[in-house]
Amino acid sequence: MAVYSTNDGTLKAVLFADFFSEKLRPPCTDETFCEALVPIANVSLLQYQLEALLQAEVKECVIICREHLRETLKKFVQTLNFDMKLLFLTSSQWVVAGDALRELDSRGDLRPQSDFILIFPGAFFTVNLAGVVKEHLARRERSKSWVLTSCLGQRSISCSCDIARLESGQVIQYSNDRKDKMIISGIMTMTEYSSGVEIFSGLEDCGVDICAPEVLVEFRENFDYDNIRDFIRGKIDGGEGELLGNQIYGHILSGSADFACRITDMESYFYVCFAFIHRWSYPWTVERFPFRTTQYEYRRGPKYITSSCYLARSSYIGRCTVLGENTRIDENAVIVHSIIGDNVTIGPNCHIEDSVIWSNSVLKCNVTVVGALIADNVILNDDCVISEGCIVDSFVVVNAKTHVAQYSRIVLQRHPYRKDTIDENSLFGKMESFNLESNLFHRNETTTQDDSMHHCILWQEERRNSEADEESSIDELEETERKESESNAMDEDNREAAEVDMAPDLLSLKSSSSLSPPTTERKLIRQEIRDTFQRALEEQHPPETAVLELNALKLALDVTSSHILRVIFPLLLDKLDIQGHTQQQVTQQWILFFRHWSGVLTKFCAHSLDGMWLLKYWKEYCERLPNYRKYFSFLVQLLYDCDVLSEDCIIEWVSDEDKANAQSVFKQQLMPFVQWLQEAEETSSENEA
Repeated sequence: MAVYSTNDGTLKAVLFADFFSEKLRPPCTDETFCEALVPIANVSLLQYQLEALLQAEVKECVIICREHLRETLKKFVQTLNFDMKLLFLTSSQWVVAGDALRELDSRGDLRPQSDFILIFPGAFFTVNLAGVVKEHLARRERSKSWVLTSCLGQRSISCSCDIARLESGQVIQYSNDRKDKMIISGIMTMTEYSSGVEIFSGLEDCGVDICAPEVLVEFRENFDYDNIRDFIRGKIDGGEGELLGNQIYGHILSGSADFACRITDMESYFYVCFAFIHRWSYPWTVERFPFRTTQYEYRRGPKYITSSCYLARSSYIGRCTVLGENTRIDENAVIVHSIIGDNVTIGPNCHIEDSVIWSNSVLKCNVTVVGALIADNVILNDDCVISEGCIVDSFVVVNAKTHVAQYSRIVLQRHPYRKDTIDENSLFGKMESFNLESNLFHRNETTTQDDSMHHCILWQEERRNSEADEESSIDELEETERKESESNAMDEDNREAAEVDMAPDLLSLKSSSSLSPPTTERKLIRQEIRDTFQRALEEQHPPETAVLELNALKLALDVTSSHILRVIFPLLLDKLDIQGHTQQQVTQQWILFFRHWSGVLTKFCAHSLDGMWLLKYWKEYCERLPNYRKYFSFLVQLLYDCDVLSEDCIIEWVSDEDKANAQSVFKQQLMPFVQWLQEAEETSSENEA
């Protein structure tokens, strides 16, 4: 975020280096890796952002990130030779970007005192912000009601939005949901605005805004603002442009002259990388970036090759290719439309196409990589095939003749730089390493290992079913609630019909049509609950804090405890790991884990039906993953000891299971425990008598 001070004429900046999101996951499981450091043509995204601020004559920049990324970013910026003062604002308590802005407002030593530019995570742009700031300040001199200028690109890549603005540039409608309808009354336009209206569809939200200091005050007073887009929608939907004079200017970039895109996922990351190679970001190009330490030679194609790169005589370098420093390309290797980092070795007869390979990796003989991302320090042995959409984690070694299926990810079971955060069997540290992209890929039961002691886990898209099962279970719950609501509404409407002599069928049709929430809305609610609890698991929030967060979400989204339970229990199960451990180690880890989180489950497992669902889901989970079956009874007893499941609930479930399948292996596992429960109850009754 950059600020123009009317007192000293100094342009300041505050830049978000933390994504506060899981949409763009770094390919490596190292928890200190920062998304702002992902390389674009072998230069980090953060370096491009700081260079853009320098061109806008920014003299001071505050970098915002969460606490665990502070040292990583400090070490990185110390290697840069920028004529800019860099400060850090960090915390371990932030959940969304709005929390960071509220804390910035409370810091007198860092808080902007005049208009500033807001650079949000993932923003990649070649726009000269000095001109945009100058125009914004000119509007502010004419009227203080212009509180924000938002930069929008004409080519939608990752963050599409639609706006309607007046001839003056004031935004009167804003939507980043393509399903939203934009309704503008012609009479309202003529009578209230006395101006024509321009409608723009499919713009790119670049994540670059120029803000007045009042914007931070608004965030301080409105805790429901998660980011600057919430602020924009709140102002426009609230009609404050007319009531309070707060106006938002939509600055449409010129397109060909100003390249801007926001990186939010791997698709947009690849787009920016190859747009840079195609010279769409001119005047910034691979060979002409001002602060690049490595010098590239531009060749027709385009191709960008360093002087220290070794090319075998029979190798072929195709169009749109970048070869980094000290890279070696051996005999008969073919590289087309790809980015190769520094210190990479490409062996004989390798074929690389439409891919990005980071630094210090080794590809041996006959390796094929098509449409994939290979992180740093990776070894691909002879005859490996990495298919389209795959991501290979840092420090992974892939065995010879391995064929990795499309859209798979290979991640480390134990990253060499990861530190254990809990001494007891490193429980949470190990579980976190399995979280990477767990919403997309399921962990294979086989573990790959080679002599270099790199232990890898293969995640594949097609076997991931827990999220679908979770949504199915919530759909069942909502269907039951809907039928009950319709039944109650039918009774009420029949009474109304008797009183006013109206047809009952008409009333029932009217009531039932309004009871079923839209499917999209239900998915958004589930995702919000899932994201909240996922953050609590990843950041190791205390259970009490997680309960408070989920309770607040429960009230805000108007859902029941059962809805919450059906989202958080599958997430807890996904954290369990049995691969490579003895049965005793597994039980010890599970005891620690569930005793830690039992308070959250107890809070939202409020009814006997919830307990029955929990047992049903755990049984189905074990049916899908046979290696977990022997732990079925153990987890049930553990949840009973933690007061999550009641005695009556377990006995009732076993009875129902016996009726459905008398030979059920799960029922047989639980029978000794059920008999113990019944005997204990009889003994207790006798003692009371």
